[in-house]
Amino acid sequence: MNTRLLFPIIDMNGDPVLSAAGIDGKYTSYDSSDHGADLPVLSSVHETIEVGNGIYRLDIQAAEINRDYTLIKVTSTIPNAKQ
Repeated sequence: MNTRLLFPIIDMNGDPVLSAAGIDGKYTSYDSSDHGADLPVLSSVHETIEVGNGIYRLDIQAAEINRDYTLIKVTSTIPNAKQ
């Protein structure tokens, strides 16, 4: 089963970025028992896609985030997109 995340990509003025290029979704998952260990930053197996008007979707498989905590960061190569 997948978890579907929806999020905007905005520029420095707060306007939606349409057709963003070079999008990359990465995640780090950890348990409270990891005690601050350095953990790998992994790429999702799914692509981030635009669903319309600057809103994007990233599907994450349950197995990818089956931990206590997950940090997800999506970046774009558009120069004025906020990271």
